[in-house]
Amino acid sequence: MADIAKKLKISKTTVSFILNGKAKEKRISDELIDKVFKHVKKDRL
Repeated sequence: MADIAKKLKISKTTVSFILNGKAKEKRISDELIDKVFKHVKKDRL
């Protein structure tokens, strides 16, 4: 999570909320959610 946060210039906490399915209740934008998941998918390939 720290690597993703650093690469995308967001907090580790935000990445954690997104990856743990709590993004909506924390009002994280769909755009940022998509950005994180695209980064995760890209790194897994």
